[in-house]
Amino acid sequence: MTPDDFLGIFQLDLLPLIVKLFVLLLIFLYGIFAAVVMRQIQIMNRVVTEVGFSPLLFTVALFHFGAVVALFILALLLI
Repeated sequence: MTPDDFLGIFQLDLLPLIVKLFVLLLIFLYGIFAAVVMRQIQIMNRVVTEVGFSPLLFTVALFHFGAVVALFILALLLI
């Protein structure tokens, strides 16, 4: 690969596509993180039953996960 071929990658429309796919990958990985957080809150609620705000915490985590899924779908539609 010559230097001109390497610089040609940046002149084509390939670079924005790579950036978009990278952003989609990051949103997907963040979605996995949000799902793990939601699961950890479920497990914590089973162990710690004395906390009065447990349902509120789970509701916030559920809303957070839903927002991440909506963001991922929106990003897919805008590509």
